[in-house]
Amino acid sequence: MLVYFNQNYTRMKIAKQLVLATLFAISSSFAIAQTNTLDAQTNLNQIGTLTPNTAGALGFDNRYEGVKGTPFLFEEWTPCEIYLENGTEFKDELKLNYNAETNEIHLLSPNNTVRILYSTQIKKFVATPKSGSSFFVRFKPTELGLKEGPEIFCEVLYDGETKLVKKTNVIYKKANYEGAYAQGKTYDEYQKTDKLYIKTKNGYEKIGLSKGAVMKLFPEKKAELKGYFKKLGKGIDTEKELVKALIFADGK
Repeated sequence: MLVYFNQNYTRMKIAKQLVLATLFAISSSFAIAQTNTLDAQTNLNQIGTLTPNTAGALGFDNRYEGVKGTPFLFEEWTPCEIYLENGTEFKDELKLNYNAETNEIHLLSPNNTVRILYSTQIKKFVATPKSGSSFFVRFKPTELGLKEGPEIFCEVLYDGETKLVKKTNVIYKKANYEGAYAQGKTYDEYQKTDKLYIKTKNGYEKIGLSKGAVMKLFPEKKAELKGYFKKLGKGIDTEKELVKALIFADGK
């Protein structure tokens, strides 16, 4: 049985909530500033008389720029296929987005109702954004050598004899522009980083974008891989180049 939370908001409402959150932050800063002994009119009067030689008047700090980025993996709702643990499949006129921070799948129904699906109910899903199809499978963090925790979804980049998956991490960093040692960052931000994991005989382990990492994985094919990279004329800079090298190493 599919379990979900019913969330009656549309994309427009989500945008409105973000605007309201920003307005709340600004209004809160404004309210705090008003607690000073100078009233608003006196403050404005003093600001109007400032010169390079005056000490200045009490001002409001309006540098906060709001929130940049998003915890969601895709820039917009994307067509999808969802496969549940009980064998049920959903393919009919559904769109989704994946919150990589909370590990939640947000599903948009044809009537614009958003439902948040429990990740534990989902075995895998396929998302088809404009950039191309992406296949995601659920993992236990310990399978990737991570600390024990809630199960996560990783994108499968290559599924041959060798398997390569990508985990997108999202962290929320708040603005930091106050105090003597502030970094001058005037906005909150969702920051994304990708980690690649490759399956070996010992399980999954982290791998970087380098030809050295590939050659280390296949010591028995070191000569062939040297020839491959020599012909290529370069190392590995992208995920696609890594996948091509793995396909070569797998003999496909």
